[in-house]
Amino acid sequence: MRAGLRARAEVYASAGARGRQIADLELLVASGDWEPADRFHLGLAQWRDGRVEDAASSFLRAVELGEAEGFGYYSDASRMHLAGALIQLARNEEAIAHCRLVADGYRCYLPGGVRTKEQLMVDAGS
Repeated sequence: MRAGLRARAEVYASAGARGRQIADLELLVASGDWEPADRFHLGLAQWRDGRVEDAASSFLRAVELGEAEGFGYYSDASRMHLAGALIQLARNEEAIAHCRLVADGYRCYLPGGVRTKEQLMVDAGS
């Protein structure tokens, strides 16, 4: 079921059916929340849909899951996305705190373009 929900969510994303994509990803994490990638991709879809507060929660949960399981593959990307969402929510101190936990010079593609850790910190007023 989980693999099917992931696959169908990707089909919906490709078709531009973001609401359906989000619904499947939400169902996916509700069925068992142990995979950081699921929360990360849900956060991306939520952010692109304008649900920035929900996206921030999803990215934070991705970080928590990755740390709890010692699976850091998504940690830096999730922290960067979390910081970007927090900046949009004017929660700049939280954004700076998360940026500080990311390796110097780290860059990733956020909605709107490629950003570095240092650029996000400047955006947050650090």
